[in-house]
Amino acid sequence: MKSSQFSSHKKRSDLQGIRGVAIVSVLLFHIRQDFFINGFLGVDVFFVLSGFLISSLLSRHHKLSLPIIFDFYARRFRRIVPLYATMLLLSMICSLLLLSSIDVEKTQSSFIWSLLFARNIQQIRDDRDYWRQASDSVGVLRHSWSLGVEIQYYLIAPIIAAVLLLFKSQSGRISFISVFSAVSLIFYLTSDATVQFNSPFCRCWQFLLGSIASERTCMKDALKKSVSFAEDKEALLEKEDELENPETEAVSRPFRYHSTFVIVILVIAFLSPIPIEKRLGAIGISVLVTVLIAMGKEEDNLLLTNYPLTYLGDISYALYLVHWPVIVFFAYQRERATIDSWRALIILLVIIMSITLLSHHTVEKWSLAAGYVSSAVYVGAVYTVLATLLFNSYSISQALLSNRIEDLLNTSSASKREPGDWKPDMNFTKEQIREIISYNMGGPLLPIPPYQIDYEARQWTNYTDEKEHNDYSFVWKGNGSLSVLLLGNSFAWRAAPVIHHVFKGNYSVLRVYTHLGTRLLTDVDCPKYRAAYAIVLEKMRPDITLVIARDPNYLSQTLTAWKKITEERIEQLKNFSQRVVVDGQNTFCGPVLKLKSGEDITTPTEIVRRLEKGNLNMDELHWSRNKSDSYHSLETSILYSIAKKNPNITFNNIYEQFCLEKEEVCPFYNPKNIHSYYGDKWGHLISEGLNTLRIGYQRIANRLIKELSVIE
Repeated sequence: MKSSQFSSHKKRSDLQGIRGVAIVSVLLFHIRQDFFINGFLGVDVFFVLSGFLISSLLSRHHKLSLPIIFDFYARRFRRIVPLYATMLLLSMICSLLLLSSIDVEKTQSSFIWSLLFARNIQQIRDDRDYWRQASDSVGVLRHSWSLGVEIQYYLIAPIIAAVLLLFKSQSGRISFISVFSAVSLIFYLTSDATVQFNSPFCRCWQFLLGSIASERTCMKDALKKSVSFAEDKEALLEKEDELENPETEAVSRPFRYHSTFVIVILVIAFLSPIPIEKRLGAIGISVLVTVLIAMGKEEDNLLLTNYPLTYLGDISYALYLVHWPVIVFFAYQRERATIDSWRALIILLVIIMSITLLSHHTVEKWSLAAGYVSSAVYVGAVYTVLATLLFNSYSISQALLSNRIEDLLNTSSASKREPGDWKPDMNFTKEQIREIISYNMGGPLLPIPPYQIDYEARQWTNYTDEKEHNDYSFVWKGNGSLSVLLLGNSFAWRAAPVIHHVFKGNYSVLRVYTHLGTRLLTDVDCPKYRAAYAIVLEKMRPDITLVIARDPNYLSQTLTAWKKITEERIEQLKNFSQRVVVDGQNTFCGPVLKLKSGEDITTPTEIVRRLEKGNLNMDELHWSRNKSDSYHSLETSILYSIAKKNPNITFNNIYEQFCLEKEEVCPFYNPKNIHSYYGDKWGHLISEGLNTLRIGYQRIANRLIKELSVIE
């Protein structure tokens, strides 16, 4: 059935112009974030506009009945879901065809959550800060979080509208909206970055600002026409996302100047090279847009109502859905994280606009004109195909992987290797290549041998932290007489199986007492853990204390900033331990692998990408020995100087153990089997890296066992 809502009335062109400004700012931000650093604020504009539209649609009725609410949701469904489902399907197909298997695997969950319009909830659940995802692997649907926020607001919008209808006066309605907005804004300002960005409740205040603009606009037009509030809203709106153009008086020149001033401020904010604090920017932009909407239609103001800008507003939804996946796939194929030439920019914009116009003039326009049943059938068919692809994505990606491996084996350069070259011999069999890809995709850890819960340390300290400590602290009982204590963070926890192995049971107790995220030798954070391990030291008085902790402070600060505090911490350890072993930092501690393309990426992901693309060049996946030495100069100067002053302190310089002495290079993977040493962007070692360090740990353990047995 066709909807009668779509008539040929004029659109409110100033709102379309605002949409045009917003989508251009978002597009520029995603293309060159380093140039258009405030462009993300365009999404805040969309939230205010949506709040204005939703409020205008629902509050025009004297009362809300089930048929009215159903019609509201049906029209929103037809406006949003068909094109959104199409974008998801095309993105899924392109992911299977264009991405490596490791990237396909990492995108599956985002497709499932996006299908449910819950990508923002996934972000909150996984505690994934939007602003820290630039160095992650491909995020094809990273932009779909905002659709989730909007759809979730729709769930409560009819309830808010029903409450507003209980108020007889406009002042009462605005007061209620203002109180609700204030509560949401307080929640927004006091939440952490992930919740603040993704929570629909943290965004309610922006939608409600649009509701205030709707109230003010309708009151002004009602006064002009001398009609009731409800009658005016019935005449004001012509369809689900566009307002009817009522007859109004000409706008005075001073009034037009005021709106021009607001528009100029908005554009300056979007284009400013000076970064705006995110919360202040969101509040400021949202308030300015609210004021601009409340001013009403500006027929004579070409800054907003010119045809190019309003047309961009017309296609803004399609452009928003299309632009980000295209940018991701374009950058992926070019192996460039940024658009670094005018030629690339022009090609990218042509692709984006071509797909946008095609989708707008086909799927989007059809869904707006089609009946509810037709739209629902279309979406059902698309979701069925998409669900089938997701369910079979593993088998599809494995079939494509087999083809890529065959192409790799047929690569003529596979056997080329200069005599004495440290780089890997790429003459692998099909099974070996599949194993290499499987290893780097899995990022395997060493299994932790069976252990006992450390009730004794809990009684000593009364310190429990279920999330960061308890699950990462335990004890092993041995057959020897030595007591060994392992302190540190997640790096120590991952290394615990190696420590257990090298001591070979020559201890009475080996206590693993770690806390995720602590920087044991420099940080002033985690005071409860520091107090707890101090008690453990005093009570246990271990023969050997080992410290394994990632500590970027050594790689980013001056020598004097950390030398004193490091000396004090090690002195504390030495006072209660016969021997102290302090691990250095690995080469990957600090920045992740930054390719010449400018992209930040982890080693295993890059290895898989290159192999599946038939690229056998691993040249960028290492540092020179000189670069590694320079990178670690601060920590080595501090820790070597401390160790030289006291023979009972050992500095285990682990980055050296990943370097090849003759070739003076430090690969990020084992050249013999192409297994990455590192598993993620934080530099955590996986099994290959831990096994590489096993020899060094064994040498230290043997020496300490011998020294302490002589003392006994």
